[in-house]
Amino acid sequence: MIDSRVPYFLVLAFSLYACDRDAPRDMPAAVPPPVAPQAKPRVTEASIIARFRLSFDGLREELLEKGEIYRERSPDGTSSPSSLAPVMITSRVRTRLLHAVAPSPLRILVTTREGHVTLTGEVESVERLQKALVAVLSAPYVRALTSRVQVSTD
Repeated sequence: MIDSRVPYFLVLAFSLYACDRDAPRDMPAAVPPPVAPQAKPRVTEASIIARFRLSFDGLREELLEKGEIYRERSPDGTSSPSSLAPVMITSRVRTRLLHAVAPSPLRILVTTREGHVTLTGEVESVERLQKALVAVLSAPYVRALTSRVQVSTD
């Protein structure tokens, strides 16, 4: 036996759908349209070189005069949280050095203490030194950098 209520339910469902489909869809005036988030400007190698005075001539002079290069980042919300171990910062810096100074980044020793990164070792040219410094200064949670990396004159 067929239940006589089934066709009525189907008719009721289709009629409600048709009524709802024709109803006006007004957006309340108080809801503003969604705003796309603003993207942070991308930091380029050239902007880091200019910001931290890392020109070839400047680096040569500073190495001859002082024997080391020191740069400090201004606080911009990327300060190192106390839970972030120096090993984590060192690992991030070494990874950036692998990509920036290849094929000889392993001749640079990296030590970190409270966000202050110290580089020691030797590179073949001032260009490679500049790339290493840019890589370190672009790494997150680096507060300051001291480079005692020497440029070999072979």
